Amino acid sequence: MQGRVDRAAGREKVYQLWDALSSYPTARTDQALHHLLDTVSTWIGADNAQWIGAIRPAHLRISEDYLLGWRMAAQRLLHPPTPAQLALFAEIRRQSREGPVDAGMTTHATVARAGTFRVHRLHDGVRNGFVDFAAFRQTSHYRLFYEKLGVRDRLWIAFPLNEDAESYILFDRTQSPRFTQAEAALAASALRGLRWFHLRLFLDRGLLVGDKALTPMQRRVVHGLLTGKEEKAVAAELGQSPATTHKHVEAVYRALGVNSRAALMALWLAGR
Repeated sequence: MQGRVDRAAGREKVYQLWDALSSYPTARTDQALHHLLDTVSTWIGADNAQWIGAIRPAHLRISEDYLLGWRMAAQRLLHPPTPAQLALFAEIRRQSREGPVDAGMTTHATVARAGTFRVHRLHDGVRNGFVDFAAFRQTSHYRLFYEKLGVRDRLWIAFPLNEDAESYILFDRTQSPRFTQAEAALAASALRGLRWFHLRLFLDRGLLVGDKALTPMQRRVVHGLLTGKEEKAVAAELGQSPATTHKHVEAVYRALGVNSRAALMALWLAGR
């Protein structure tokens, strides 16, 4: 009986989360994402979380690419990066200018199953379709991205949107114990029914139709246009001249492959 009560309470929490997310307007998509990450992290005892928007650009030759063509196009962390993380990101950028950076066994295992909804824990092991943790622990990637940053356990939840776009949400723990199967199942149940929200995250950044994310200013312009404001009103809200805003509007239309506000609205509605 207690198990049924717990499951019912878990479902009710998930429904309440979905309802809360649906109440956020388009212009507050980042705040909605923060609420999602924060809420689920609290449920499962995660110390940090992040969302990653991954795409497979058309120009990459999948059969010859070290990540089967997949690239991270957008990222959002629940908590601001620590000094150690900032130093690591700077090092990665430096290395990427010299050539491909080792993505690690976990990333390779994750993208290898692209196209399916999947849930992995760092210690799941080969039997459960993931990596040999003992072998992974000996790699430089593990020492740099996990040991150095104090990540003791990680939970991956991957949501495919189409054959060239996937939404990833990662939860980290810096202390013991590890994530349990029940915690992973609860997080997965919360994210599995949110296809509309995963699409919204991509649309908000222009990633369903382009290989490059919109700039922060372009996103603000899109938010203004979607509310029905005239360009002059959007410009006033952004504190810039109408001419400058018009240039941003034209850049947005080019990036999204549309030529009018009506087409922009249609793209957004079709994505939802």
